[in-house]
Amino acid sequence: MARWNDLSWREDVYAAAEVWKEKCFFSDGALFNDRPVWTEENFRSLDEQVLQNPIYTPETAGEIERNSDVRLFVHKLERQLYGMVDNDVIQLAAELFWFISLISTIAARQKQENIKHILSWTSSGGLEDHWLISGSVLKGVANPGHHSGPNVFKFFVYMISMMIEWKQRRPRKPSNIDEIWSFADWWDQRWDEKYEQLRGHLRLRKKEIQRNPQIRHCLMFFLYPDIFERVVCKVDKERICRDFIHFLNNSQLGDLIDAGGTKSRVAIDRAIFEIRERLKSQFSADIDFYQDPIQSLWGQDSQMPSLSNRKLKIVSELLVESDSASPSFDETAIQQSEANGTLEGALRQGLTPHYYRERDPTLRRKKLTEMINRCGKLYCECCTDEAERYGVAKERIFEVHHKIPLATYDGATITNLNEVAVLCANCHRMVHATKPPKRIEDLKTELVR
Repeated sequence: MARWNDLSWREDVYAAAEVWKEKCFFSDGALFNDRPVWTEENFRSLDEQVLQNPIYTPETAGEIERNSDVRLFVHKLERQLYGMVDNDVIQLAAELFWFISLISTIAARQKQENIKHILSWTSSGGLEDHWLISGSVLKGVANPGHHSGPNVFKFFVYMISMMIEWKQRRPRKPSNIDEIWSFADWWDQRWDEKYEQLRGHLRLRKKEIQRNPQIRHCLMFFLYPDIFERVVCKVDKERICRDFIHFLNNSQLGDLIDAGGTKSRVAIDRAIFEIRERLKSQFSADIDFYQDPIQSLWGQDSQMPSLSNRKLKIVSELLVESDSASPSFDETAIQQSEANGTLEGALRQGLTPHYYRERDPTLRRKKLTEMINRCGKLYCECCTDEAERYGVAKERIFEVHHKIPLATYDGATITNLNEVAVLCANCHRMVHATKPPKRIEDLKTELVR
């Protein structure tokens, strides 16, 4: 399940999110009482008082952007709401702030104080104690980074705009995984349309309207924590997809491309969902992308470019079914044991971009994908042949060669991707025609003569 992590209080957070989901998102109720608070009418009032009436002053505008302390935002919100709207709209602002703050593991006590302070603007004088603002609930389950504080108003813009749309249209509640993906796709498409509309807003500044706000990922996770990840950074999701792309089969990669590739938030979420299913078969059911052993397998090389849609299509030609792909020469000609004739020194994936010397058919795919990302094409690093004459089947002639012979390894040894090279089948066999194998540079010199 995507909801798993090692935080001892996680179930309290998930229980609170479930209450919000049923009482507020899919109904018009409230968190702290039984009044109808999360209604279209109240969101429109909040829109009028907060979005249509932003406060920009020299002493607050710059500070809110620079300061991660959200107290400045709450101070501005007080000037917009206190004494101007009814209690339900103020309570909605407090509960919306509660939801926006729920995922963050930063400053639980400060979050509680801010929520109570907003509620104190109502005629009832606020809320003393409630389990939904207890310490364990507000501890959160993810670190959204230092930008989350200054972005609170941007999250309000997103949530208020989309909740008006949601409450107005009332699409049918998803009941299975296919409907959940359809709902997420609908939600994202509606935001893309709202985003373009808001860009022409007469009062809001363009930088306060984010195309890909973190709160979108928080929303999907808390609605369906068994399907969406607690990864709230779009760049991290793209890197996970990039570094585990070889875990997708042809059909899954085709679905990713058809849905819009890296430009589609839902397509990336679906790809990561499939990647998680593959990881579970290799590790365990308890998988978290921010904990080892999984965390160390992705995102370490920040210089490696993201997968563009063009590169995705090239990679799709490489990710053929494992039984139809040409094996690496080193995977079929590893030194055999004199005692029993069994293979030794095969590879298992370890710390990216490293691989343990146990059998792993993904090494070839990983190296070919890395070359595509780095160079935009495949070619033999010895003779430079790109094998275009073979058409769509050209990738089958390329193999992965260990620059340091496996026979020289002492037991289980780690192999880095920069220690292997891409060679065509002919050059690979020529390299291994002598003992010890020739260096690639030496064979390249001989071919030039």
